[in-house]
Amino acid sequence: MADEKNSGAGFERFIKWTFISICTIITVAVGIVCGIIAANVRDLPAIDKLHQYEPDKVARLYSSDDRLFAEFFIKRRIIVPLDQIPKPLIDAFISVEDNRFYKHFGIDINGIARALFSNLFAGKIKEGGSTITQQLAKVLFLSPEKTFNRKVKEALIAFQIEREFTKDEILHLYLNQLYFGSGAYGVEAASLVYFNKHVKDLSLEECAMLAGLPKAPTLYSPYNNMGYAVKRRNLVLDRMYDERFITKEMKEKLKDTPIKLKSGVPENSEAPYLSEYIRSYVEKTYGTKLLFKGGFKIKTTLDLDMQETAVKALNRGLMDYARNKYFKKVPPEKVESLLPVFADVTSLQPDTLYYGKVKELRGQNVIVSIGKTEGIIPPDECKWAHIDTPSFVFRVGDTIAVSFKEVSKDGQNIFSLENYSEVDGAVIAIEPSTGQIKAMVGGKNFRINQFNRAVQAKRQPGSSFKPFIYATAIESRKYNPLTRILDAPFSVRLPNGEMWNPQNYDGKFKGPITLQHALEESRNLVTIRLLKQMGPDAVIEQAKKMGIKSPLDANLSLALGSSALSLIEITSAYTVFPNEGIRIEPNAITSIEDDNGSILEQPVPRKEVSLSPETAYTMANLLQYVVKRGTGTKAAMPNIPVAGKTGTTNDFKDAWFIGFTPDIAIGVFVGYDDNSKSLGNKQTGGLIAAPIWKYVAENYYKNRTPTGDYKKPDDVVLINVIPESGPVVAEASDKTIPVAFIKGTEPGKTYFPADKKNTSLREHLRDEGL
Repeated sequence: MADEKNSGAGFERFIKWTFISICTIITVAVGIVCGIIAANVRDLPAIDKLHQYEPDKVARLYSSDDRLFAEFFIKRRIIVPLDQIPKPLIDAFISVEDNRFYKHFGIDINGIARALFSNLFAGKIKEGGSTITQQLAKVLFLSPEKTFNRKVKEALIAFQIEREFTKDEILHLYLNQLYFGSGAYGVEAASLVYFNKHVKDLSLEECAMLAGLPKAPTLYSPYNNMGYAVKRRNLVLDRMYDERFITKEMKEKLKDTPIKLKSGVPENSEAPYLSEYIRSYVEKTYGTKLLFKGGFKIKTTLDLDMQETAVKALNRGLMDYARNKYFKKVPPEKVESLLPVFADVTSLQPDTLYYGKVKELRGQNVIVSIGKTEGIIPPDECKWAHIDTPSFVFRVGDTIAVSFKEVSKDGQNIFSLENYSEVDGAVIAIEPSTGQIKAMVGGKNFRINQFNRAVQAKRQPGSSFKPFIYATAIESRKYNPLTRILDAPFSVRLPNGEMWNPQNYDGKFKGPITLQHALEESRNLVTIRLLKQMGPDAVIEQAKKMGIKSPLDANLSLALGSSALSLIEITSAYTVFPNEGIRIEPNAITSIEDDNGSILEQPVPRKEVSLSPETAYTMANLLQYVVKRGTGTKAAMPNIPVAGKTGTTNDFKDAWFIGFTPDIAIGVFVGYDDNSKSLGNKQTGGLIAAPIWKYVAENYYKNRTPTGDYKKPDDVVLINVIPESGPVVAEASDKTIPVAFIKGTEPGKTYFPADKKNTSLREHLRDEGL
């Protein structure tokens, strides 16, 4: 009996102390938890601010035909309302991320318990217990560190979010906030990045793929690991079936469907120089914050087809130029800066210069790797460099320049060998009637060098400045196209005492010749004498009226284009000729809208009369003969009245061609960034720049009907002259050309300088003090 009593008392004591111990543990645990909660509650963010939450939004640039071509963003995100997010996408997320989303209060106890047991059995952290609300709390308010305190804060914030917002509001925030890889934040941006469609248009299997990405965007990205992407998508489909969102038949059918990618997000590579030109303006006008967070919709003047043509034209022109030089591999000191630019290349574009490494020499073929792709240079594509045996020239590991030619029948990329060259250039196209910039190429590769040679570079334009001098003469009414000026040696003493003895390009002299002939053949000495007669100040004043903003030197070297100009300003100034003397400020933006669709800006370009219509037409007429008969013949096009002027600077350092038609004005510049380097002997604007111009113009007219001829004012007459014979006014024939004259300045049968008929060479020289 005593033993039974003792045994009973012992059991009672055990129960008592066990109860006390449990209570103590619970009390301590509750105290610790309360302490942790109390410590973390102090640092919790104000959840109610989410009602005014404004995530960063993408500024998007659209071409003139509403095609997206560039974006500015800190994070690529496009906010869409929940009613534009398809139900299958929501179902997919709930299935794979939080199947009890509509049942819990922000924290899923069942999920936490399931994850705890799963991790214990696995012996490692295999599964998390975070709900959609907790994930939202983490991405909005917390750092990615994995600590106990952060997990407590996550749960507390999730609880507060559930008290403050409805489930639909939480889903809206969540689906617009998540990161999906490839720079895409939110479901709309992800839909564009991976499928080139709006999220509302996604198919079910596409929804499943997107829902699988946020767990590990890099690992499951179909761009990086298609196999993992398919497995992850299929797991999502399995979960959707488990949650009864799809049938078994649908699941099995969709699991066999391949993932078809089609990115609709620009790489800012189609018009990066114009994009940067616009970014600079918008940021200066509206500030950095609004530019990168305001969700601007910027409609531009860009013609994407013409832009693509201009890029190809410049690249092809520069590669053709380089092929005329001795072959060079990429110098070792340049490799480190060039190769990383192409490290992520996955697709290749024709007429584009790439730098790659020689991977293998396979017989007569050279195997080259460029980024994540590779191809073959066959023997025929090395012939221009006179390379008959590649193994004598190349070594594995060499870095060389190539261009993509085509894909062979057996699926191999075929490359052409190109020459390494540091020569660069620029192209700009402006519509004369509107001033709209239709294309802008500031260099051969924006990723290598962001310097915009169409806008930022200022170089001597050489003879492409001469039209401003001739326009000044015609505008004065004291000269006409048949006015004769002496083409003979000319010397002048400079302020430093040295003699300046300019020369014509060919080193020859033709005696008294007409302005029409002198402009056609770009005679330097005639232009200098003309400038001397009028005075540099008159020309400078006229050039400024036409849009030249750079400082101009008031001396006779101005006749040779000695004052540095940018390509955009000289091309814009040339638009005066086909536009009846009216200049319109170059413009690239037609409207800017904010995220709500309100129009912030619809620029109205400034117009000003820079020349009389009569002078503008006369100059257009004269500049046509530069292309038909003179230094610009490589720009000539059948049935289109191309007009323009070549430009080549001293020692062949820069090559220009500025040309126009009634519809478009295009400027081309080619040269080294280091302007102490020469392009080479006889490398002129007519030889290098004009063919680039022609390629752009020809493609421009492929899908357009030319306007016709320039609009002739009533006060202009066309008179047929024989330029080689005096010139003599005559009936139209194959020996004559129609030359424009402003009424009141037209000649009789012959025309010489005003009041100086039959002036002799001796008298010309005497007038000059020679």
